[in-house]
Amino acid sequence: MENFLAMKIIDLAVCEFWLDGELSSPCCVLFIKDQHQNCWKAFFDDEENLWRLHSTDEAFPSVGWETGDREMLWRDIRPDGASKVIGYAVASITVFDDQLNGGLILKFQNGASIALSHNYRADTTSFVIE
Repeated sequence: MENFLAMKIIDLAVCEFWLDGELSSPCCVLFIKDQHQNCWKAFFDDEENLWRLHSTDEAFPSVGWETGDREMLWRDIRPDGASKVIGYAVASITVFDDQLNGGLILKFQNGASIALSHNYRADTTSFVIE
């Protein structure tokens, strides 16, 4: 994660998971493209019960891409509020675990942030850009 600090974000996408026609997870994976065209991804590792953020050789996803069917569907979207962080550098990364939730917070030089949280008991993930 250290190499990620001070990187300017030029694009952002999230992979949603839909189950039986209802949004089950607003952010299975957060994809970030940096100023050097590198792709990073953040996701909750449910085997280790922690958030991971690392560079990947995967291509940055095509916004609007979908796979699956009405029963189980994954969809890549540009999240609401993405413009608050696109064009700004990452100032800090915070990982937390308070026994109820595990989280990852990315703060940007302009004061905006991306907060990812996983509620262990409900097994749900939340995603907010502020």
